[in-house]
Amino acid sequence: MKKILFKIAIFTLSYFSLNFGFSQNAGVTSLGNFSATPGTILVPLDISNSPDIGYLNLKFKYNGSVLSYIGLQDMDTALLNHAVLFYGNEFSAGGLKNLYFYWGTDDNDVHTIGTNGSGLICNIKFHYYGGQTCLIFDNTLNHGGYCEYNDENGNPFNDNPTLNYYTNGQVGTTEPCDSIDVNCWNGWHIGIGAGGFKFQLLNHLVKKPHLF
Repeated sequence: MKKILFKIAIFTLSYFSLNFGFSQNAGVTSLGNFSATPGTILVPLDISNSPDIGYLNLKFKYNGSVLSYIGLQDMDTALLNHAVLFYGNEFSAGGLKNLYFYWGTDDNDVHTIGTNGSGLICNIKFHYYGGQTCLIFDNTLNHGGYCEYNDENGNPFNDNPTLNYYTNGQVGTTEPCDSIDVNCWNGWHIGIGAGGFKFQLLNHLVKKPHLF
């Protein structure tokens, strides 16, 4: 009887792990942390120890008087070669600028980022006006879907707790960034605004998990 119950427990755990997409942990995603002089800058978006992915969604916020989004470059070769969609979209929300970043596979398969899941996803080009800002990953809405990696079927990889999987960046400051404030911005709230829409689009638009 104990053996039967043990087998049932193992089967149940396996079932929930597979069907809810938490059989693997996501990689650790990080944004660059550096001082800069005013002008065009590149902020690296890196990942380490990631499983092969089919989709990714990332969103982070920053002070729009310090940075203005230009576009993406130096994209990971495997992701770029298999992108049905690879873009960044800047918009205003709650007095801040937000960058929503998406990639989706073009062949319903998973692909390896960098070397064995570690490396540069892409560089994010900004115009830097001077001053300082943190770049803070924001996963507070859409049931956590704004910062998420998925397999080819759209099942999310585990990324809880969020702070263990997403490392904030900063430009022009040596002060540590937390998960709440974009340095000098306090009391903000999230709400999609109408201004500041820019995007870079590769290939054609398709409906995929969590896409605006």
